[in-house]
Amino acid sequence: MHWRPRQHGVFDTKSFYHVMDGTQDIKFPWKAIWRVKAPRRVSFFGWSAAWGKILTCDNLMRRGYTMAGWCSMCRLDGETGSHLMIHCSLASGLWHSVLRAFGVVWVFPDSIINLFYGWYNCFGKHNSSVWNLVPLCLMWIIWRERNSRVFEEKDLSQSKLTELFFGTLFDWARVGGLTPAMSLADFVVSLSFS
Repeated sequence: MHWRPRQHGVFDTKSFYHVMDGTQDIKFPWKAIWRVKAPRRVSFFGWSAAWGKILTCDNLMRRGYTMAGWCSMCRLDGETGSHLMIHCSLASGLWHSVLRAFGVVWVFPDSIINLFYGWYNCFGKHNSSVWNLVPLCLMWIIWRERNSRVFEEKDLSQSKLTELFFGTLFDWARVGGLTPAMSLADFVVSLSFS
């Protein structure tokens, strides 16, 4: 592992303190959004989500709209970008299903921007091409499902959303030349780092 807040990559308590204190300047993780081989509209969506600008209930209410502010996915908490994309029980279940396929255990950060910051190339440049697509792909699936529930009153189960995610990731990886797999089953098997 590489400790990104330090130039040489070695963990030390001073840099950890500054990260936790919020006094360290962290550059925006633009490579995690714009350098991956995702469709441009998805990258733009990821960029907007990282800046907290997607039209979730909290942002709509700040603009003067009156509505119930609950998450349309879990209906338990307020809908913010970070809740919807990372911490919602449905989103969290999807993340864990995806991480299980990669054979990875992950501790989720508090925000979308920190997720992108910690995710990009975390296994090195040679192992990360498909891995780097995961946050954008999963957030895109979650956003489309959220909109389907809000505007069309249709919802998919978590297992169907997981299937949709892997199918979409496979399509993007094939178009980007990131996988030699010819079938979805072979692709999913090839994902595991373990």
